[in-house]
Amino acid sequence: MKRLMLAWAAIAAGMAFAGPFEKAELRGVTDKAPVSYKVGEPIDFTVTLTNAEIPADAQYFVKWTRTGDDGKKESGKEPIANNGSFHIKTALAKPGFVRIEAKVVDAQGKDVKRDGVAPGENWFGHKEVFFSGGAAADIAKLKQGEAEPKDFDAFWAKQKAELKKVPMKVKRWEVKSPKDSVRMYAVQIDCAGGRPVTGYLSIPKRCDNGAMKLPARIEFDGYGTGIQRAPKHCWFDWQINFHINAHGYDLEKDGDYYKQFFESIKSNGKGYAFDPKQNADPEKAYFHGMAMRVMRAVEYLASLPEWNGQEILAEGGSQGGLQTVWAAALDKRVNKAKPNIIWCCDIGKKGEGRLHAEFEPSATPALRYYDCVNMARRITGEVDVTRAGLGDYTSPPSGITLFYNNLVKAKSKKITYVQGSRHGYIPPKADKQEVK
Repeated sequence: MKRLMLAWAAIAAGMAFAGPFEKAELRGVTDKAPVSYKVGEPIDFTVTLTNAEIPADAQYFVKWTRTGDDGKKESGKEPIANNGSFHIKTALAKPGFVRIEAKVVDAQGKDVKRDGVAPGENWFGHKEVFFSGGAAADIAKLKQGEAEPKDFDAFWAKQKAELKKVPMKVKRWEVKSPKDSVRMYAVQIDCAGGRPVTGYLSIPKRCDNGAMKLPARIEFDGYGTGIQRAPKHCWFDWQINFHINAHGYDLEKDGDYYKQFFESIKSNGKGYAFDPKQNADPEKAYFHGMAMRVMRAVEYLASLPEWNGQEILAEGGSQGGLQTVWAAALDKRVNKAKPNIIWCCDIGKKGEGRLHAEFEPSATPALRYYDCVNMARRITGEVDVTRAGLGDYTSPPSGITLFYNNLVKAKSKKITYVQGSRHGYIPPKADKQEVK
């Protein structure tokens, strides 16, 4: 009984100290589809505070900033109340995107917090009550910052030849599967580029003894460590799935191993892929080994007797979206691609004055061989860009749009723009605009 009373007391205390913004949302919408404007056309954002419980005698504001690919910057501060709204009116002076960042502050200018938000409801620690979104004008007229290297195809032909010199020796051992109907394997495959391909392969048991052949899917991770132990979600009854990490590290090791590994792949004190000196040579850049592993992993999938010989889907987000693009561009057997929030599109954006990515390697001529915009012209399959966040400036929507615009040989293509979406955040009931 005493424990029960203490539990209720804790709940009551939590309720008593819940702030007025525990469930609040700051939502922004445009007066028409957000990427359908013309240069010079008025763009009207309505910003609304919902689900707040602000006391009548309290005063709060929304601080906002408008930036854009046209180089203009504006800011303001508006009083806000429960279910209150205000307008931000702007326009774009050139083809590209406008970015709106807004957040609720108190009378002293301090950010308010949603302290009651549970883990998992608030990606990347977003406890502020904010809106981060945008709109665009004449996106079909966007121009690439840097031309592709003249020897782009020759460079990749050379890399494929180097990969071919390394026999595809495979180590594969069965590990515990999250589902009885699927076999799960840890896999290591010899590869050019310094390290092997490592990851986890799942094959439905219905394929046993040649009884059935199925389509295949290859899955890639975002920037960082990726999978290290047998995943609990990467299985499907209807397809083969191969989930690789970007780095080729050993699987099933302890935490110290991975900590030391990621220290070891730094270059000149910078995180992997971010050293300009390393990125001065396309064959020494960190992306080189990563791309080799992507090609070898696809090659391995296509060699499996359980594969139906017809479909390989590549899928991933951020750095995983980058690798998805490489897979679809460098191996035509990848005939379906679903990249999202694609990283490294039009790296550096030189010459266009567009808003830069806030997390991206510094542009070098060598990195143009890995740029998704240049890869786009080599993709012949179906492409579905499942998310381009209008508030995402890790993978800016302008670069992803350039990738999309350059899918000139794709069998089909579509892209979904998500209003209010940052790189690691999608607002509840987000407004979306699909373009085909």
